[in-house]
Amino acid sequence: MGITRHQALVAGGGAIAALACTVGVVGPGRIRHRLTRDCGPDPLPVPRSDWVVARRTLRSKSVPEPVRYAIARPRQSVGAPTPAVICLPGRGDVAATIVDSYRMQDIVQATVGPRFAIVAVDGGSSYWHARAGGEDRLTMLLD
Repeated sequence: MGITRHQALVAGGGAIAALACTVGVVGPGRIRHRLTRDCGPDPLPVPRSDWVVARRTLRSKSVPEPVRYAIARPRQSVGAPTPAVICLPGRGDVAATIVDSYRMQDIVQATVGPRFAIVAVDGGSSYWHARAGGEDRLTMLLD
């Protein structure tokens, strides 16, 4: 007897949920190792960069409360125009996770060099689109 479509969908949903839990437990830098444990030792730690991290708060008409954000820039780019990559944390997560826990600036420095800045904002309790209650974090980013 074969697997029904319903069983396949439930199994697929379970696999996605398991992967999401793995991401939450070990962080993005160790997912590959966690999934392929037999393939070698722990990945080498990413060296700390000397990027400057500024933490601020902004107000927006699109979000009712103040929103914290962080900008990580290569030290040599401070004071000069620098392209930026915006990192959006998940629902309920915060900018500090991107720069303090995931250390995105260190990963960028180690992989592509100091080509751009990292900008992260708090995810809040909604998500990156307009909500029925009026909150719209995506509009906040664009405006």
